[in-house]
Parts: sequence; C-alpha cells; structure tokens
Amino acid sequence: MADSFKPIQIGGEFIDLDALQNGEYVNIEYTHEKIHDGEMWGCSHYGGTIAAGGTFQVTFLPGTITPHVVWEVSAGAACQVTIIRNGALTGGTLLPVHNRMVAESGSSLMSAKQGGTIAGGTSLLNGYLPGGVSRGVSSAAGASSRGASEWILPSGGTITLQLIGVGDSTGASINCEFYEENET
Repeated sequence: MADSFKPIQIGGEFIDLDALQNGEYVNIEYTHEKIHDGEMWGCSHYGGTIAAGGTFQVTFLPGTITPHVVWEVSAGAACQVTIIRNGALTGGTLLPVHNRMVAESGSSLMSAKQGGTIAGGTSLLNGYLPGGVSRGVSSAAGASSRGASEWILPSGGTITLQLIGVGDSTGASINCEFYEENET
C-alpha cells in the first residue's frame, strides 16, 4: 500500500506526519502508522481447558525480518507464564495470522503454531498469572496481562509463549500483535 504519511525534517530527523482533511498535520505513533501501511499483523488462540499441570502454548516462528511483538495472555484460573527461546518444536497447528488493515492482502514473514511439544530452549520470562478464586460461588473472575512494551524477536529460531495450569482447570487465550522491522 502506498505510504500516506508525510515526512518532515525537524532538527535533522525525519518525522512522519499524517495529513488531515483540514490541512493541519498531526503526529501518530509508529505502530499506528504500521497498521495504516498494512504492515501490522495479529494472531490469537483460545485454549478451551487447561488442566492443572497442563500446557497451552503458541510458538512464533520469525522469518528473515525481525518482528516486534506485544502479547496478551488471559486465563480463568492461576497459570505460570513462560517465554522460551529456541525450544525444539514438535508438531503444532498453524494459526492464521491476519493483517490489521483487514482489506490489505500483504502477509507477514512470521508464522505461529498452537500446541505441539517444546523441548529445551532458554527461559526468558517466568511469571505468574493469578486466577479467580471461587469461594462457594459458581464463578470467579480470572486474570489477564498485556505487555506494556514490545519484545523484539530474533529472526529465525523459535519463541514460545506458554501457560501452565497451576490450580483448577481453566480456559485461556494468547493474543499477539506484531510488525516486522523492514525499514532500510
């Protein structure tokens, strides 16, 4: 898609500005520009039920361009959250990766798989997602967490975002938004 943003130079740096219909200019954040340019993608997976000790995961397979990713995880009960770099993935099912500019036909170089088995790798994050606590009530609220900033993944290799059930069986989801660093 043609770039609709106007670069201007301020203090030796170029800044992209979006022209408004009334002739005024406004600066928009970089990720918003990526959406408008058809260069931002998303994928998600809902996991039905994770038993205590069971795993629910999405493995990202970056292509030849560095992806910048923000994750969101949600679960109805407590889960351990891990990010594993370069674990060996066996199996898994490809997830659809959608362009955030829905009418755009461009595709990403990064793909994602849900499920499968991960062996080895390096743990980059080991956290806890507290779930709802039921005290005789038929349901209790769960928890979700969204990264406040992006993770920049290396091209090639694998990155796995994994939820491990800690207590009660729970439903869970993993969502991600990303763009690929293709600026030259």
